[in-house]
Amino acid sequence: MPEPPEAVDAPENFQCQILGLLVWAGEDEWWTVKKLSRNVGDLIVTLDALSALSDAGLIHRQGKYVFPTQAAIHYHHLFGAGW
Repeated sequence: MPEPPEAVDAPENFQCQILGLLVWAGEDEWWTVKKLSRNVGDLIVTLDALSALSDAGLIHRQGKYVFPTQAAIHYHHLFGAGW
């Protein structure tokens, strides 16, 4: 029987990491899928996380660039760095 994934490898953790990078960067830094995947360490995991974040309405993808939505930015302003 395969070992269960460690909590650190949970998909939600990768989503949180990516969303945090996008929101903290603000308008000063533009993130590409390639740059995010280098930061996360795995292209497939990054694409899965981006898909989930997009489905949830928390990011926009335009070409090779990824941006947080206004909803994600507003949530960040309400609750700060706690996420």
